[in-house]
Amino acid sequence: GFFGGVLVRSFYVLGIYEILCLALISMTLSLVSLREKRALLVSVALIALIIGVYRTDMAVVGIDQSLARVIEKKVMLEGVVTEEPDVREGSVRLTLRAENLVLESSTITVQALILVVAPAHTEVAYGDRIRAEGLLRFPEVFEVGQGREFDYPHFLAAKGVTFELSFAKVEVIS
Repeated sequence: GFFGGVLVRSFYVLGIYEILCLALISMTLSLVSLREKRALLVSVALIALIIGVYRTDMAVVGIDQSLARVIEKKVMLEGVVTEEPDVREGSVRLTLRAENLVLESSTITVQALILVVAPAHTEVAYGDRIRAEGLLRFPEVFEVGQGREFDYPHFLAAKGVTFELSFAKVEVIS
């Protein structure tokens, strides 16, 4: 049942109503199991299926829809640096836990991990609250030579990072 739930969730997104329906069927079969022992087995399998669906759902990285609407646009984000900055020769890479998307007229609460690519010599430390302004986009696959490609989006997704803010101007707030 558990592995069936993982398999089902891998191919289909089940909503809360589908899961509640499966739970209701399972509870009904539990009551029937007082007379029919096979119904208890099916009921336990359905509960395991629900747990498998839930576990896989928790492992899938979600995309904040407020941020998805401003892809390929210049945005301003506020949040906290969650890892030590990755200082390179031409840039500084920061993992930002974005909390606010600042638009012209309003501020929207968001939840996402974002890779911020800032200019070299940007002075930022782990734990700093920053404001970053730049071009928001999805990470892209790139070629590493000899016809091979590096799946950068999946590499970042394994760390929970779903967006990239490139050419960013960074200001430390606190």
